[in-house]
Amino acid sequence: MCMEVVSILRRCLVQDALVKQLLYSQLYDCAKDKQMLHESILELFHDHLIKYLPEDENAGSLLIDKCVQINGVNVVLTEPIGQLLFAVAQFLQTTEVEDLEDILSSQTVETGHAYLKSKLNRVMQQLCDADSFVDIDMEESNLSDMTPESKAKSLKVQQTLQCYEALIAHTVMQWTVTSNDSANKLYKLFKACNQILEQTKVLPKSSKKGNKTLNETRETIKSQKSQKSQKDKGKAPIKLSNLVKDKAGPFKPLPCLWDTRFCLKIIELLYSDEVSWASLEQRNQIRGRRDFHTWVLRCVQSVLLGDNLDKKAVVTHVVKIATILYNKAVCRFQHMCGFDDQVTVTCLEVFKTCLTLLFSPLYSLKMDCFLSNITGCNESSSECLASILENIHTALQHFEMDSVPDERDLVVKKQLGVLIQIAALLLETPTPSCPLKTRVLVKLEDYLRTSTQDCLALIGPVLTAGYSELQEAALLDELLVKLANVLGRIDEEDTSAGEESDKFHAIDSRTGHAVLVTICTHLATRARGLEHLLARARDLTVAAGLAAHSVEQRIEKDLTEIYKSVVVQLCQVSGWTSGCCKLRCSVGAASDRVLAAAVRLYCLLAALVKQIDPGMAQTVRFERLLKLCGKKLSSVTDNLITYLEASQNKETATKLLRETKLIPRLVLEAELFSKQLILLSNKAKLNWQQYLSLGTARDFRIKGPVLQEALNAQEQQDESINEDEVDINDAETDIIEGASDAEEEGSDKEASRKKRRRIS
Repeated sequence: MCMEVVSILRRCLVQDALVKQLLYSQLYDCAKDKQMLHESILELFHDHLIKYLPEDENAGSLLIDKCVQINGVNVVLTEPIGQLLFAVAQFLQTTEVEDLEDILSSQTVETGHAYLKSKLNRVMQQLCDADSFVDIDMEESNLSDMTPESKAKSLKVQQTLQCYEALIAHTVMQWTVTSNDSANKLYKLFKACNQILEQTKVLPKSSKKGNKTLNETRETIKSQKSQKSQKDKGKAPIKLSNLVKDKAGPFKPLPCLWDTRFCLKIIELLYSDEVSWASLEQRNQIRGRRDFHTWVLRCVQSVLLGDNLDKKAVVTHVVKIATILYNKAVCRFQHMCGFDDQVTVTCLEVFKTCLTLLFSPLYSLKMDCFLSNITGCNESSSECLASILENIHTALQHFEMDSVPDERDLVVKKQLGVLIQIAALLLETPTPSCPLKTRVLVKLEDYLRTSTQDCLALIGPVLTAGYSELQEAALLDELLVKLANVLGRIDEEDTSAGEESDKFHAIDSRTGHAVLVTICTHLATRARGLEHLLARARDLTVAAGLAAHSVEQRIEKDLTEIYKSVVVQLCQVSGWTSGCCKLRCSVGAASDRVLAAAVRLYCLLAALVKQIDPGMAQTVRFERLLKLCGKKLSSVTDNLITYLEASQNKETATKLLRETKLIPRLVLEAELFSKQLILLSNKAKLNWQQYLSLGTARDFRIKGPVLQEALNAQEQQDESINEDEVDINDAETDIIEGASDAEEEGSDKEASRKKRRRIS
């Protein structure tokens, strides 16, 4: 069986690069527990690796040219040498301290295994000690050229960077308590890797001097620019040479080749308080390298964002990585900022990525398990999540206590943004209610009211979490009052805007429209919840007609509770929607969201009136809802439509009336609600029509004179533009004059006459 497996592995090594890459990345996980295969695998790797080593065993270099093959204009990667070195490093690492005497006194098979490990360790160590184990001239052809040589060079540089990643992994895997120079070796490899990466961002000397480079058609850049300018003027034909792309995109390194197991190991080295396999002196030496921290975290981020993470790796390694970073970057946020601001940002980004993976429905993990491991508390998922939010709130308060100098302003904004993103991810995760979560929500609401930082992105998640706790009403009311102060109300003078307030310092006349959109989005979420309740009530109504008498009473009780909840929530949503419609919103995204919220509200009202019976309506005090959504709401929406029409100048009024479909939809839904209410009122023999507006809304609130004036102005502007451009000879244009209004009216009458004749 063992020989058959080795034979299969040998055949894989003669396949293309994709097969080899898959073999190298998965072989260790498959064979790590099968010790009888290790010697054969090491021998296989040794025989394959020496093909890319020079004849001089002490050279300490790689024949990187053998890894890339050029066939005419095609460039093919034949050997993913970086993946090979990382696979070798995985099999060379020791899971426990091995005693040399035990190895020498073991069986022959173990001696062969130790001999192969020694040979491969020597090769890896020579590569680590070499100043440069590859020979690539970074001063020659640019990596962004489309030539085969440039493509081959780009592949070589990518493989070289992955080789450095593999050697760095090997150095960390071989790190023991007795190691006395591992930190310097590790940092030396990083500097060499980073130097190559920086050289890929520098332009070649030829382009720095400003020489005229030639493309494949032997045309200079100057001639190409002149042809482009002539083409723009319409005086030159399009040439094939102008369509040829002689530059590729910028150089992109390959994703990091580490696995999650090694990511956890190097994160432990940098941030864990207990590292049993490294001495304190060596550990602190590498921890003082800020640039190394940033590079490692970027590599770990690249691994976590990959597509090949399995559930077992997420459950074990990702949870531990999140635990270490939580204790280091969130719980001790101020201490981490004192070390380095940029490292703090990157740590928080990796922690957010870990949480995204853990909460992902792709893995379906139980929150109680991993949240308790992250926080170190044996509590429920709600309490653990609230504990993380508590520490995030403490970190947010850090920005309020300290004055931020100008040079730190940008990085502080990044830190604040990532913290808010983490908080948003946790707040939008549904969990059962608990007292600790309620207290944290109150603290976050107070932070929104008093913070001087740009924390508007936190408003939506706090409203979402408050909705699940049934405590977002006060915050919503205060936000609408603040928006009325900074934006003004439609039914008041312009002086209503700009009033000072000691709350929500980040909301002003510029950011207020974004907050209004956030509130409308939250109202849409509330509407979806109401739709679910109405659907449930409809199903229970159908079930009540088929149930037994004892069960029917219980169903009626449930129906009453549901309709009471719907009426109460609709009263709240009606008040908030009315408050949004009263604001002087900007025409565009904000006005569309406000109109959509009003349309959705009328849809819910019509659905409720259509399915509720008169007896139930009187039981749940339906009349108090009509007092809010009748004449009051109708007058507010009418004023909103009038304001949106008046906000447009003559040039853009036609565009508004042509593109906006929500205004007619709003009028239609309001009319349907009135119709259903009249039917219910007649059925119940109650005078509920008194709450409806007596105005006619079937004209869709489109003013005929205003529309005609805007169309005439647009037509005159088009004629003036055509007269100014009559001298341009780009193309012959036939101007067709539009028919007059009388002719159009006559043609319409003639068409209607013909239709009547056909009908008769």
